Amino acid sequence: MVEKQMNIPNLFLKAKPIVFSASLIPAIIDGRKTMTRRVIKPQPIDVWWCIDSIDGDHYYDASKGPDIWLKPRYQPGDLLWVQEAWRFVSWLGYMEYEVEFRDGTRIKFRFTDKGRADKWKKYRDKKGWQSPYFMPREAARTFLRVIFWHIERLHEISNEDALKEGVLPTCKEFSGCVRKSVSGLYGKPPCPKGCNCYNARENFFGLWDALNAKRDGGAFAFMKDPYVGVYEFQREVN
Repeated sequence: MVEKQMNIPNLFLKAKPIVFSASLIPAIIDGRKTMTRRVIKPQPIDVWWCIDSIDGDHYYDASKGPDIWLKPRYQPGDLLWVQEAWRFVSWLGYMEYEVEFRDGTRIKFRFTDKGRADKWKKYRDKKGWQSPYFMPREAARTFLRVIFWHIERLHEISNEDALKEGVLPTCKEFSGCVRKSVSGLYGKPPCPKGCNCYNARENFFGLWDALNAKRDGGAFAFMKDPYVGVYEFQREVN
């Protein structure tokens, strides 16, 4: 267990929340994951036109008229705090708590607002892993700064961007495959063992379906090629 004392400045308390699954958190912390794709709702019906501006691209659905603008959920420059699965560990005092994350990291934190402390104290009696959506922002250990965004179809992702999503190439047949240590692009030399390898882009689609295939009756599955907002970010150290 690694225990870490966190003192969150007011700047970080004003950050916007963003949820990531527990399997992706290590890649964010290690710096391998610097990009995320989020489904756009509602999905566009007609052609989307792109207008360049000083604060990023703006898009609108031509079927709804030129005055119906879509702005990104997160703007370049926004600070985000990562919501993740967590569980209560110990009560250190009326305003102080300790929680644990899936990778074993423990965070000690203190509420500065009595009202928020009163609202959150019900979790002292809850056992097991809790939803990221109910995680108190004071317990956040990971903060991200949005540096770029755009819209594209899911199938447009490149192998390079799949790597930025924190996804790695794998080999289906041989754990020592030499292609596990390279980018996974199709242009790389074949494995001498004759393995049939997955590149990062192929693995990303499997991850996407694991997280999104059942949403809204399958409307956002890989085969549907939905429009997604692509957000690139860097980790902030507080």
